Amino acid sequence: MAPKQSRPRNLYQFHYGSQLFSTETRSERQLRLAFQTRTRAETERSIRRNQNPRNGDNRAQDRPPADSHPETGTDLPDQLGFDEGPSLWEDTEEIMNEEDEASRARLRSLHQEMIQQQRHRNWNDIMAWLFPSYLHFKKLTSDWTLPTWNDNLSAEVCKCPAQSYKQREVDLIDLMGKFFLDSLIHSLIVIDIQVFCFSGQRRVKFAFCACTPDPVHLLASGYLASTPVFPQTAFSVRLLNFYDILWNICNAHTTPFAKVLQRWNESRSIRLHAKNSTKARELRRNLVAAIDAYRTLKDMQRKLVQNMTSINRQEVLAQQSCPACFGVALQDPNPAEPPPADSADNHKVFICLDGNFQHRHHERESKNYIGIQNQSLFVRPEEIDVSNQEIREGELAKRVSKKAVRQTYKQLISTTTADINYYLHKPQKDRCTEQHKAADDRRNASSWKGCDDTGLFGCCCRHDSVISFCNIHKSGEGCGLPMSIIKRFFNAINPNIEVGLLYDIGCTLKKFFQARGLLTDHLPRMKFATAVFHSYVHDWPCQLQFNPRYNEGWGLTDGEGLERLWSYLSPLVSPLRYATRNHRISAINHRSLFHNRLGIENIVLTLKRKFIHAIATQKEAEATVHKMLREQNPHKPGENYTIEFFRAQWQKQRDFEMDRNQADRDNKIKQAQFFERGEALKTLAETFLAKLASSTPHSDPTHALSTLQEIQDLQELQDEEAEKLGTLFVFDEGAERNRQ
Repeated sequence: MAPKQSRPRNLYQFHYGSQLFSTETRSERQLRLAFQTRTRAETERSIRRNQNPRNGDNRAQDRPPADSHPETGTDLPDQLGFDEGPSLWEDTEEIMNEEDEASRARLRSLHQEMIQQQRHRNWNDIMAWLFPSYLHFKKLTSDWTLPTWNDNLSAEVCKCPAQSYKQREVDLIDLMGKFFLDSLIHSLIVIDIQVFCFSGQRRVKFAFCACTPDPVHLLASGYLASTPVFPQTAFSVRLLNFYDILWNICNAHTTPFAKVLQRWNESRSIRLHAKNSTKARELRRNLVAAIDAYRTLKDMQRKLVQNMTSINRQEVLAQQSCPACFGVALQDPNPAEPPPADSADNHKVFICLDGNFQHRHHERESKNYIGIQNQSLFVRPEEIDVSNQEIREGELAKRVSKKAVRQTYKQLISTTTADINYYLHKPQKDRCTEQHKAADDRRNASSWKGCDDTGLFGCCCRHDSVISFCNIHKSGEGCGLPMSIIKRFFNAINPNIEVGLLYDIGCTLKKFFQARGLLTDHLPRMKFATAVFHSYVHDWPCQLQFNPRYNEGWGLTDGEGLERLWSYLSPLVSPLRYATRNHRISAINHRSLFHNRLGIENIVLTLKRKFIHAIATQKEAEATVHKMLREQNPHKPGENYTIEFFRAQWQKQRDFEMDRNQADRDNKIKQAQFFERGEALKTLAETFLAKLASSTPHSDPTHALSTLQEIQDLQELQDEEAEKLGTLFVFDEGAERNRQ
């Protein structure tokens, strides 16, 4: 039968059905009821026949013959129920119109939003109880490494009598389990051994008290609950410790790890069945929730240690990122020598900036009902918005175009006379910016189509330790990202520290800030350079100014630390594209903090390796220079090359290249604009002649006269520019031009 397209009769039933979803369709329900009715009829007939065999035989003789099936032609009854009214295999669910379907989807979304927000509030409330207990039990059990790690220590947090406790079934999941051995050994002979063991996973009656939250009681026994309220599943803390190291080093995803854990425990212990079922429980979601809670506790502990041991934000950077860059060297106290008069921290720090558009997030893969939570390494979105607003205000104040894009002659046709003068003198996009692919949002727009978070913008020190991140939201690698990181970085370090900044387009970034009057307080303390790997795509004059290998004060710093960091974080690209936004940011933050911790542990070896490399490079360079100093100088007969001669030649080459090439580039730009305007004049004249040819005696000559006036004004400006460019672009004096 055809499905009915009608609205629900009762609006209350419609909304009630939108909140509580049925587990089976209408056709499935009809089929199930028909099967129950048929089964009941068959069993009752058989039971009645067995109880009264004579009556059954008499009824069989008196029963009229059954009609044959209309389609099969047999006397067998239809066992599938096709002759019982409407077809049970056809879904006859009412189809809702677009308005009702949108309302139902909205109700479903609001219902899910309320669930997520309530769960988030419950976790925030329980953390106030859970964190102090976590620190206390961690100290008592030596981070749950003692043999008595899962002894019930509820007496440490609850002093209520035993009568106030109520038991409830809870699934406790561990990795290996525990063994109790009570042995009495006498004369090296084991007299009595009692072994009580449980391994892996188990379902137990756990006692809870109303005075203390349930997760605290579970933590007192060495287990972390997977839900903040009424927990039914808990994972051991040592299992979460093991998985945290496994995830950071081996990149073990949660789903395969949960399957491995389930098969491992089922081979050594009982199977945890689902409710009213014989199937095994699905532990992935519970494991993810427990891991998130564990990371939150670890993050709260790290922040507590930093706040208690740091007196300023630079010391926080030293603990969190790199002590070699941000730590302060303490001099050994010597009573014989007075302390230095000036103990200001004025050393130089080198940082690297770069963007990455592989760490994207698909917009429709998660329902983001909870706002983005602040992470320690991430710049807040509000700070990025403030930087973008300051850039826009600087552009308006300095009258700098937001996007200095070159205008073609086709676009010039529609340009008014008042805008022609601006077009002739408008600023052009920097050549280095043109060659840098990531600097132009339009070139990458197709790559992040359908994504809300399009990438990351990071900052690290010269030892590859992460300093901060910016989450790129529906945009490209704009200048507001490095500006917000630079502002945050300068607010954290001491006021006398100088900063060397390496960026793929560091030359353009410096010009960008200077042209708009941004960061005027910090620019005197900054020195810009391009990363070594990317610097060779820049023009030669740009390399002479910004290549760290051609300038003093940069040493062997290459500025490619973030490229190595992106390679380290590459295993997270695929799984985090389909995670929630908060999970994506927290996972990147957690993995980066572990990366910094490894760098701090190996900082001595890193400095040793870099020092050996610097000494080897210095010896190789000295050998090359000494070899050249023994050669004859053809420019000064009778003398060898000298270091002063090489330095003077290098400085002359720098001055010549920067001065001459800059003038040549300016002339080429003006020549290109001149020819573009010539093509625009030609096209405009052809359009004018075509309009004259198609005009009628009744046509209005006003538009034609205005177009002719625009052509004359543009031609006069073209002649003025031709005189400035030189004789190659000017007609001979004897040649007459008909401008009419």
